[in-house]
Amino acid sequence: MDPLPRRRKEGGGEIVEVYGFAGWIASLVAYALYLVWAYVPESTLQALGITYYPSKYWAIAIPSAIFVTWSVAVLVYIAVNFMSTAPLDSFDTITGACSSCLWWGYYFATILACVLP
Repeated sequence: MDPLPRRRKEGGGEIVEVYGFAGWIASLVAYALYLVWAYVPESTLQALGITYYPSKYWAIAIPSAIFVTWSVAVLVYIAVNFMSTAPLDSFDTITGACSSCLWWGYYFATILACVLP
């Protein structure tokens, strides 16, 4: 069963397409309201009758916090990948048709290095 109804409305698109378009319009309106709240002076907003709104501090604080969180997430992702990658001088980095034979060669080379002076 399809999780989202995909019926075609009479003369319109599928339900998923309509929801996507409505979400796009809603995000555009929210962004426009954010810009008006951030850039229009408080006296103008009060003259228009808009008296209840958050402090202008949050116009800078929230985008900054989102940017810092995203930057730290990218750096943590890169650091985890570096930590989980084998070093360049490791036998785990060698691949090929005969790479399964390399472990035995390394094993015997260490034994010979210990036995021979």
